[in-house]
Amino acid sequence: MSEETQGTPIITEADKALFEENANFVDPGLVQPEEPKKEEEEPKTPEEENEEPEQIEDPEPVVTVQDPGDFVPKDYSFEVTVYDDEGKNGKTVKVNSIDEWEALLDKDSNFGSSSALLKAQRLATKMESNLERDKADWEKQKSEFDSQVEKANERQQNIDGIAAEIEYLVSKGRLPAVDPEYKDADWRDPQIAKQPGVKEQVDLLNYYVKENKARRKAGLKDMSITEAFYELREEQQSKADKEAHKAAGEARKAAGARIAGNSPVPVTTAPKGIAVGRAGTLRDLDPGW
Repeated sequence: MSEETQGTPIITEADKALFEENANFVDPGLVQPEEPKKEEEEPKTPEEENEEPEQIEDPEPVVTVQDPGDFVPKDYSFEVTVYDDEGKNGKTVKVNSIDEWEALLDKDSNFGSSSALLKAQRLATKMESNLERDKADWEKQKSEFDSQVEKANERQQNIDGIAAEIEYLVSKGRLPAVDPEYKDADWRDPQIAKQPGVKEQVDLLNYYVKENKARRKAGLKDMSITEAFYELREEQQSKADKEAHKAAGEARKAAGARIAGNSPVPVTTAPKGIAVGRAGTLRDLDPGW
């Protein structure tokens, strides 16, 4: 191309060398998107820091009635005086039971007078009444005790079943194992309840107890510990999904607010050696190069 058609160069040869060595191009039309600000985790309050994990409820004792043992009648005995047919030779006889009293009456014993007979009859009636009352109280206590022992046995069988199911979940890797150091420890201790393996099992047991109380109130059968494990995991996953969805929505909302805002046109104050415009090769500046 001739010098006449080439025209006046945009930059000199000296400037060209300077550009090729360390040129920086600034595009005023492009605005770099701001990085979304990470939400700083709010510091925990002293109450939250000292918050103790939920603990397993100490089960109420099942057997609260003392074993009455075998029925032993109390002593309600009384004494009467009997005479021979002539009303002489009085002899004191001790009556220990209703059977003895009835046997004495069958012999047509002579009590000396009708008033003595009536007095002895009142004592025999009182004995019979007291013995019947005592026997009824014993039968009631015995029945309650037997019933509570049966419930205690059922509870122990249930506990053994829960322990077996938890061991199964651990063996399958669905629950973390408990360190041998804490297996026989008191899991109601807040520090022990926080330990890995212990915490997960405590959370599961608390959920199991709480949900079964609600199910009984609704007239439903209790769930097994394995069923409780899967329901708890589903609830935890659902909660995590909701929190993630909420966080994503808030991030989109924040990003939309930044895009919708008015961005001022940047003022170019490029120093010497800085070309303002869209980046490209130096040949793009002049077709004559």
